[in-house]
Order: sequence, then C-alpha cells, then structure tokens
Amino acid sequence: MPSGMNERGATVQRAIYQHYRNKHYYEVIAVALDTSTHAKTVVYRALYPNADLEAEYGAFAYFTRPYDVFHSEVDYEGVRQPMFTFVGSMD
Repeated sequence: MPSGMNERGATVQRAIYQHYRNKHYYEVIAVALDTSTHAKTVVYRALYPNADLEAEYGAFAYFTRPYDVFHSEVDYEGVRQPMFTFVGSMD
C-alpha cells in the first residue's frame, strides 16, 4: 500500500493541528483502526515537550483519540470552535 493511503485508497494527510484549549501544536500521524471497537482513531504526537509525561512516554508523547471526537466542535469560553484546528500540511 502506498505511503499516505489507507485500505480504501483515501489519502490520510499528515498535518499540524492546534488544540483549542492549550493552544499546543500536534502532528497527526495517521488514522488507525481500534481493533477492540473497530472505530477510526487519530494517532498524533505532541510537538512540545511535556515534562509530566516524559518519564513514561518520552518528551514528545504520542496520543490517540476517536476520529469523531478529534474532529468535533466544543464550546470554550462562550465560543463554538473545532477541538483541533488545521494549521498546515506536512507535505
């Protein structure tokens, strides 16, 4: 399977996103299958060092989040906004 393609041929774009609350940046690595639930999940990593997680997960920790949650909107400080905002492509 070519890099950047999933099993259905759709492009999985590596990109940078910013979190709505902490304003930190994250790199989306892939969309993956949760083998327990068969749900789509987003695999991403922090682009900032996190001292609280470093001992167990390394300075730039990797995370997963359900696809629909990653792409959801939230109400924060009275404003409806995306949980993660697209910043730019990795290509």
